[in-house]
Amino acid sequence: MDYAQATRTAANVGQGAAFVLGFLGLFFNPFLVFIALFVWIGAGQEAAMTETKSALKSILARDAMIPEFRTLSPRDELSKAVRLALGGWQQDFPVVDQGRVVGMLLRADTIDRVAHGDVHSMVERAMRADFPVASPLEPLESIFSRLHETEVSTVPIVENGRLLGLVTLATLTEQVIVRAALSKAEMNGGSPIQPDVLAVPERLKS
Repeated sequence: MDYAQATRTAANVGQGAAFVLGFLGLFFNPFLVFIALFVWIGAGQEAAMTETKSALKSILARDAMIPEFRTLSPRDELSKAVRLALGGWQQDFPVVDQGRVVGMLLRADTIDRVAHGDVHSMVERAMRADFPVASPLEPLESIFSRLHETEVSTVPIVENGRLLGLVTLATLTEQVIVRAALSKAEMNGGSPIQPDVLAVPERLKS
């Protein structure tokens, strides 16, 4: 079996065993019910994670990135980030200085600073200089893994020092949902998925 199918099978077996264990626990040992619940949840989460990675494995960052976004300067006030967040979809902002991405201002850091009355402090004091960056040819699977290993939910897509777009957890979720729906439609007799259906138009990448 391929890895995704093997994981699904293992998860189904694990959840089946958990059901039996939980049923026995109702009559013999209530502690078994908690063990069964833990196994059931763990198996489901592992299967879901593998399904997501499998769906993202063949998609490149350039085909899923958001090409229209807002950036901040290190010398901007946090109040500007608040206005942009309230006025649009973006929550995390790349911080660009002289055409180069020097940091990321995260939503959590902005809220924390504002809550302490630092709404007029400079972005450079709140931004994170250590953040993940991806190339446009990087598979979304590896970006997904890195997002789950860090507190960051937005990854800048950079090529030759130029900021091309953003990939967010919401972007990845939408990719999985839409592609799963298209795959289901294809299995039910719909037209095959064309590679360019979900690709970002070239005019938006310029």
